Amino acid sequence: MPPNFLVEVRTLVGAGFTVLEIAEHFGVDRSTMYRQRNYAPEFMQSLKEGRGAFVALEVALRAREAVEAAEQTRRAAREARALFEAVEVPAPVEGARGAVGQVRSPEESVEGGPTDNSFSPPIEPLRGDYEGPGAAIPMDDPLGRW
Repeated sequence: MPPNFLVEVRTLVGAGFTVLEIAEHFGVDRSTMYRQRNYAPEFMQSLKEGRGAFVALEVALRAREAVEAAEQTRRAAREARALFEAVEVPAPVEGARGAVGQVRSPEESVEGGPTDNSFSPPIEPLRGDYEGPGAAIPMDDPLGRW
């Protein structure tokens, strides 16, 4: 194999070319590239060196993206904190019921409201308890459920 061939392979692999793309570049079949990889150690070495450069570049790019994302998150957190600190919470009015900061005990009732916290849902009429087009369908009819 000529040395310039190995240098070109190393360059193409370093640029992110796949084996198929390299084979197309040289005008050979992909199987030829795999055969050369298995039988020519210098070809395999050039593939490894090129792939190492490509992987190093990918790792560096992803690390830079991670740093930029972290910086953006920090900026957003600083902005949110500044907005939070800029908001003034009103002080509770003395003697007001339910003012900010006061907690109502369960025994206290809202003026005019029930003293217990129970909730009873409204009673739904059963299917046969009303007059209408569906009232004639027997309850045990399987078509009555759809």
